[in-house]
Amino acid sequence: RRMHRRTQSDIEVAQRRLVESEERYRKLFDQGPESIMLLDASGPSPVIVDCNEATCRMHGYARSELIGKPIEFLDVPKEHPSIRDRTRRLIDGGVLHFEVEHVRRDGSVLPLEVTAQQVVIDGKSMIQAIDRCLQVPLSDRFESCEELLAAWQGSGSEGSSEPVREASALTRL
Repeated sequence: RRMHRRTQSDIEVAQRRLVESEERYRKLFDQGPESIMLLDASGPSPVIVDCNEATCRMHGYARSELIGKPIEFLDVPKEHPSIRDRTRRLIDGGVLHFEVEHVRRDGSVLPLEVTAQQVVIDGKSMIQAIDRCLQVPLSDRFESCEELLAAWQGSGSEGSSEPVREASALTRL
């Protein structure tokens, strides 16, 4: 009887740890700053089976609107011919880095840098895609110009001051 209690207690601790681990990894997935999608690669075209909140924000869709959709749903039409080749290369075990354009819900084009690889989950071949938006927010551009200007001014470079005036004008826009 005492052994049964200990075994039952061990099982409860293991189950609690498993739940905590699942919650921790779900948060890493959901709260990541970049778009993360998991796609089923078993059919003629990869189908979205899961995505994180960043994916939804970037594209303007709810998760439930993206789940079950083929990747063509997001890709601009000119990207469609590349999908089959990329999928084949991923299934062959490669890691791909490429740029692609998606269409947001509002119809605007979203340029992305994608890193994708094959993963096997529950014996099924899947594609994990991490997408980074290539559009830089205006505030980040201004900060970058100011940093570039400060670095250039601090370098002791001699020559024309024209680039300094041009960079300064950019930061005041």
